[in-house]
Amino acid sequence: MRRRVVWLLIGLALVLVAVGAVVAKLAVPAVVSSAVAAAAAVVAGFSTTRAAAVMKLRDDRRDARQSLLRCDRRGRLPLVRDLDDPVQLGTHPAAVVGSNRVPAFVRRDVSARLEEAISADRFVLLVGESTAGKSRLAYEVVRALLPDHRLVEPAGRDAAGAAVEAVLDSPRAVLWLDDVERFLGEGGFTGAGISAVLSARRHVVLATMRSEEYSYFRGGSSAVADATRSRETARRGWEVLRLATRIDLPRTWSAEEVRRARSTGSHDPRLAEALEQVDRFGVAEYLAAGPQLLTAWRDAWAPGTHPRAAALVLAAVDARRAGIHRPVDLDVLVRAHESYLRGRGGHRLRPEPVEEALDWATTPLHATSSLLIPHGDGQFLAFDYLIDAIDRVAIPEAALEAFVDGAQPGELRDIGQVAWQWGRLDQAELAYERASATWAEYRTDRGYVIAERDGRAAQSEYLHRSVDELTAQVGWDHEDTIGVRAGIAWDAGYGHDLRLSLRALHRLLPEAEASLGAFHPTTLNIRRGIAHWTGEIGETRRAATLYQRLVDDCLEHLDDQQWVTYASVLGYVAVVERGTTPGRAVELYDEVGAWMAARRAPADFVQTLRYQRTRQLGRAGRYDLALAEWESIVADEERRNGRFATRTLSAHQEWLSCTADSGDLGGALRAGRRLLDECVANGDVSGAALRALRFWISVWTGESGDVAEAVRVLRAIREEDVRRLGEDDPTVWAVDLRLRFWSAVDRGRVRDAADELRRLHDDVVWAFGVSTTLAEKVLRELEKTC
Repeated sequence: MRRRVVWLLIGLALVLVAVGAVVAKLAVPAVVSSAVAAAAAVVAGFSTTRAAAVMKLRDDRRDARQSLLRCDRRGRLPLVRDLDDPVQLGTHPAAVVGSNRVPAFVRRDVSARLEEAISADRFVLLVGESTAGKSRLAYEVVRALLPDHRLVEPAGRDAAGAAVEAVLDSPRAVLWLDDVERFLGEGGFTGAGISAVLSARRHVVLATMRSEEYSYFRGGSSAVADATRSRETARRGWEVLRLATRIDLPRTWSAEEVRRARSTGSHDPRLAEALEQVDRFGVAEYLAAGPQLLTAWRDAWAPGTHPRAAALVLAAVDARRAGIHRPVDLDVLVRAHESYLRGRGGHRLRPEPVEEALDWATTPLHATSSLLIPHGDGQFLAFDYLIDAIDRVAIPEAALEAFVDGAQPGELRDIGQVAWQWGRLDQAELAYERASATWAEYRTDRGYVIAERDGRAAQSEYLHRSVDELTAQVGWDHEDTIGVRAGIAWDAGYGHDLRLSLRALHRLLPEAEASLGAFHPTTLNIRRGIAHWTGEIGETRRAATLYQRLVDDCLEHLDDQQWVTYASVLGYVAVVERGTTPGRAVELYDEVGAWMAARRAPADFVQTLRYQRTRQLGRAGRYDLALAEWESIVADEERRNGRFATRTLSAHQEWLSCTADSGDLGGALRAGRRLLDECVANGDVSGAALRALRFWISVWTGESGDVAEAVRVLRAIREEDVRRLGEDDPTVWAVDLRLRFWSAVDRGRVRDAADELRRLHDDVVWAFGVSTTLAEKVLRELEKTC
C-alpha cells in the first residue's frame, strides 16, 4: 500500500509538470498561463516532496526492520518456502556429510498433533528438553503447512514490538519464536501483542521452549531452570504462554520413532551412529553432540588444557541463568570469567590466552555445535544443553557486576533477583538502582534489599528520598510517586504498631482514587493493604468483607492476569481460613487451586497457594501428607535453585518445622543442625538464610526442653542483628519477643506465666499480626498453661 502511494505521488508530480508545460504553449493570456504553470509547479513540488518523505520513511522502516527482524537480501521478510537451512532457524547442526549439516528428517510421534494444532489453534508451543528436536520438528512442519507465509523472527526481546507490527502488516505470516524465553519479560512480547496477532486468522505463532524454562513460568511441582528471575518477568511471560497450545516433545525416542529412523536414515552414518546410542541418549541429543560437548567442557578445567575457555563458557552459561537470554558481548564474558578461574585455582591452572580460549570454545565438536556459539559484532551465546546440565550454585559477585554493566534495562531486575537470592546484596542493589532509572517501581525492590542489609530505617530513608525525587520529576500525584508512597505506607507500622500502616493507607487511598482512578491496579493494591492489615490486627470478619469487595472489583475491572487479583484472592483465603477448621481450609485451598488452574494463573501465585495449602495440612494434623508435600517442595526448589539458595533453605525450614510439630522434635533438630553445618561448610549461603536457620534451631531446641540453650542462641543472634541493623529494627524486636516467650514458659508459677503470655500475645499481634508463627505458638502455650 505504501509503495502504491509513493508511485501515485510521483506520477501526479510528472503529470502536473507536463500540464504546466502544455499550458505555457497554449494561446491563453500570459497571466493565466503563468498562474497555471506556477500552480502546477507548486503542486508538483509538494507531490515530489511528499513522495520523497514517504520513500524515506519506507527506507527508514526497512533499515530498522532489518536490524530487528530476519530479512532477505532485498530487505523483505522471507517466505517460509525460501528457508532451506534449518540450522539458521535454531536447529543444532550435526556432523557434516557432503554438504548437509543435518540428516534427513524423521517424523516424530507428535507431528500429526502439531500439524492439527497449528491449523486449529494457531499459537503452538513445543516444549521439551534441550536437544529434544523441537526446532527441527517446528521447521519441518511449518515448511510443509505454510510455505507461502512470511516468516517473522525477532532478533531479541527489544524487537518484539517490531515483530508484532510486521506480522500485522503482512497478508499471511508465521511469528517464529525459537527459545521463546529470550523474548519474554520487560520490553518483550505481551499477552495483548500476541492476542492482536491471533485476532487475524491468517497468522500463526510457533514457539519452542525448554521444559525447565516452561516450568519456571508455569510454576507447580516440576523442576525448573531457575526461579531466580523476578516475579514480574514470570508474570509477563505467562501472559503470553497461557495463550498457547502446549505440545510436549520427549528427548528419548519411542520404539516407533526409532523404527522410522532406521528406515529413513539407513544410508546416513550420522543417524546410524546415533541409533547405536539410543539406550543412553536421545537421537537428536546425540546428533547435536550434547553429551560429548558437556564432557569436553568438564575436561577443559584440567591444568594446562583449556581452563580459560571453560571459564568463559561458564560465564556465558551463568549470564543465561542471570536473565540475559541473548548473545553477550565478549568484554562482559572476559570480565566475568576471571572470578570463575580464581575459584578453580587461578594461575595454578596455567590458563591459555583469551584468543586461544575463544578459538577452542567456538570450534564445533565433530563439525556439530560448539560450547560458545558466535554471533555478529563479537557476541557469544552458551550452548543451551549446558544450562540444564550444571549444578545450581551461587554466581560470583564479580560476574554479577559484569552482567549488570552489560545488561539491557529489561534484564536488570532479573539479575537483581538472582543476586538477592544468593545474598549478594550489594550486587542486587546495583542492579535495582540501574533498573529504577527506567522503571520507578524497581525502587521498591531496591528498598527491600536495603532493609535486609542495613535495616528498616535505612529503607525508609531511601524510599522517602525516592518520593522527593519522583515528586520533582513527575509530580506528587503521579502513578510512580503514589506507588512508592504506597510501599512506605504498607510498612509504616510493621514491627511497631500495625495501626500506623492502616492509617497511612487510609490517608493515601482517596488521593490514589482521585489521581489514578478507583480501579487502577495501584489503587486496588492500596485497598489490599488495608484489608491485609485489618486482618492482621485481629478484625477477621471486617477483613474478609474488604477482601471480598476487592476481589469482585479486580475481576470486573482488571485484566484476568493482573497480579493484584490473585494476591487479593490469596489474601481473602488466608483471612477466611482463620475462621474455619484446618480441614475446611484445605478444601478451600483446593477449590481456589482449581479456579487458578482454569484461569492459568501466574506461576508465583500457584506456588504460594501450594505453600499455604501444605501448612494447612499440618495444622489439620494430616502430617503424613504435609511432610510428603514439603519433601516434594524442597526437592523442586533444590532442582530449581540449588541446595543452598535462599528459597530452597526456606522450604527446608518449613519441612523441618512441620516435622517438629508432628512430634519429632529430635528429628527436626538433628536434620536442622546437619543442614546448618552444610551451609557453613559451603560458605556461599545468604546471611539472612543462615540467620533464619539458626533462629529456628533455637526454637526447636527450646521446645525440646533446653530453654537455656535456646535463649543463648537467640541472644547471640540479637547481638549480631543490633550491630548490623540497629537497636530499634523490627528484626531485633522480633527476637526480643521470642526471648520473652521462653522467659514466660520457663517461669515456675503458672499464673505469672499465663499473664506474661497474654501480654506477649497482645504485643506480637500489635507489632507483627495474628498470622505470625510466634502468635500461634503463644496461644498454643497459653492453652497448655491454663
